[in-house]
Amino acid sequence: SSEVIEYDWMLDPDANRTRGAIPSSETLWLARLPGALAGWLAAVVLWAIGRVSGRGDVGLLSASLLASHPLWLANSRRAGMDTLALLLGLLAVYAAVRLLRSPRLLWWVGFGVAVGLTVSTKYTGLLAAAGSAVPLWLSFTRERSRGRAARFTMGGIGSVAVAVALIVASNPVLYSDPVEGMVRSLGFFRDQAAAMRKSFPVFGDRKSTRLNSSHTD
Repeated sequence: SSEVIEYDWMLDPDANRTRGAIPSSETLWLARLPGALAGWLAAVVLWAIGRVSGRGDVGLLSASLLASHPLWLANSRRAGMDTLALLLGLLAVYAAVRLLRSPRLLWWVGFGVAVGLTVSTKYTGLLAAAGSAVPLWLSFTRERSRGRAARFTMGGIGSVAVAVALIVASNPVLYSDPVEGMVRSLGFFRDQAAAMRKSFPVFGDRKSTRLNSSHTD
């Protein structure tokens, strides 16, 4: 197997290209294609969320703002997982809104699949899926009878089971010990955040930033 050379963010692109950290143009094009498609599809899903909520005009405006935002356009051209994670998170919100109108098994399964794929793609994708909390809460408060509340609870448990199964199935590291694997993953993010705060004081808290600035002065 070929050696994987990590991209060094402290170097400019030309230096990384010389190191072999940048793949060929064909490989980059293929890597960027899913993100570009996900970028536009996210705008479509955003419009669909507004439409199914009864405010198609708001959905269209939101989709237009997202599709024309310079930062979103730039991220959609990158070979990364950010746009795909947002797309899947928005699909989770869409399924939650559909549950508000029709609490069918199909939408419970769809919600679990969307959340599971979102987390499997990128943990921060949960920030996009968090928007589903509002329609889910509204759905729960509308269930007046005990029978409907019980069905809602069972649907939620089923969605969680589907999401967890997808998260574990998509990550071989979790096969032997899912709990330990998740702990190690979260530990990696903790160490990465600590390294960023050490290298770039702007990522630290205000107190450490002031101390670093005073030492520099």
